[in-house]
Amino acid sequence: MRSLPPSWQGSPAEASALFPRMRYSYDHFSDALADLLRQENGDPRARINLREFFRRVDGWEYETLRKQVAGERTLQPEAIEAMAAALHVVPEYFQEYRRYQIEKSISDHPELVDLVYDLLVTRSKSLDAAAAPLVSIALDMLAERHNLDADLASKVLDLIIEGQVGDIQTAAFLMGLRVKGESGEEISGFARSMQRSCTPVHIECDEPLMDIVSTGGDRLATFNISSTAAFVAAGAGVKMAKHGSRGQTSYAGAADLMQSLGARIDLLPEAIARCVCEVGFGFMFAPLHYTAIRRLLPVRRSLNMPTVFNMLGPILNPASVKRQLTGVSDARHVPVLAEALARLGSERAMVVHGEDGLDEISASSPTIVVEVRNGECSDPFHIYPELYGLRCWPLKYLVGGDPAKNASITRRVLAGEPGAPLDVVLINAGAAIYLADKAESIHEGIELAREAVQSGRALEILSAFVEFTQSVKKTGGARP
Repeated sequence: MRSLPPSWQGSPAEASALFPRMRYSYDHFSDALADLLRQENGDPRARINLREFFRRVDGWEYETLRKQVAGERTLQPEAIEAMAAALHVVPEYFQEYRRYQIEKSISDHPELVDLVYDLLVTRSKSLDAAAAPLVSIALDMLAERHNLDADLASKVLDLIIEGQVGDIQTAAFLMGLRVKGESGEEISGFARSMQRSCTPVHIECDEPLMDIVSTGGDRLATFNISSTAAFVAAGAGVKMAKHGSRGQTSYAGAADLMQSLGARIDLLPEAIARCVCEVGFGFMFAPLHYTAIRRLLPVRRSLNMPTVFNMLGPILNPASVKRQLTGVSDARHVPVLAEALARLGSERAMVVHGEDGLDEISASSPTIVVEVRNGECSDPFHIYPELYGLRCWPLKYLVGGDPAKNASITRRVLAGEPGAPLDVVLINAGAAIYLADKAESIHEGIELAREAVQSGRALEILSAFVEFTQSVKKTGGARP
């Protein structure tokens, strides 16, 4: 058997052990690799023939490899060796393949995702194992589809944030989590790591602090439902410590909306704390509090796919709130994030997903919910807008636009304009009011939310918030 390339530090048997899931046909691998090597523009001249590919990779003969697996329909150790030899080119071609997929709107070859992940694992082990043994242990566990415990997950992210892990290992780690599927325990460990590197906001209030936030990614282009509901809940007496960022999958994220409403988003932690206590609403701009994560942006962009950080954002909060209404765009993440919140010590929370795809409580369909109370998760249940006297609106009536348009919708909702935007805000604000112990039920919370709008208190909260953020510039409460 031919030896593995010099970059590989293990034996052929160890190489085979790293590829336990490669039991699909060689033809499938060939087809996937042919797609992988196809350029975006589809120009036949840009295709790299597989025969030439293997010739270029350390002299391995394509026909020899073909004969080794002919009729077996499994990849033998020789095939594994050839792929290990390809480590210096396959990850780069994978990026090209991802761009091709996005442009053509085609789905993954699941086997190809596994293949490239395994190649990244092998390559990263040989390059960086001595520098970060914990990461190598974690990668081995992910390759075998084993969940990490919270402590290991937390320590690995500490190393990544501190810059002690190379981009190759970081990419392998993030891809491995996605291929396996992130667990609630892993996410709770990552969240603890992120909180350690956070610039905190210390808010001393007699009442519980609340946040309403969603993962984004539903691609439904709705207006800023969570942020608008947060103003309404604050109008009902809830202390709202809102955390958010700019839009990634929409025209306007929470930060874009706040600026379009006239508020500053660059307040110092002390000023934010005063704003929450005095106004009842404050906003924390995520990039100013989680600065260490910036170094991961190039890796995340190169992967060009959702990672665990898309789920981490909604459960993080610089003020360490213990009451949260968290929306997710994927129903599979509802119990996962609920478990993470429970492990993180959440007192009361809901993780929600509208069956229409909305990452909020929907006014257009039933919503699946898992409630967290003092570290315990409920069984999943559903919320129906009709049960609360709300009309079930077509989703098209919730569509927003750029920050200016969304700000206009928010103002109209807070002014009490009837319609779908008001109803969806009321049901989300009602749930938040319930979670903040201001109501005995969601139904009662909705009525208190309606009263906050009709009385003008919700709109007063918005005005007071904008005025406060603009005034702190004169008193040194904002960043220069």
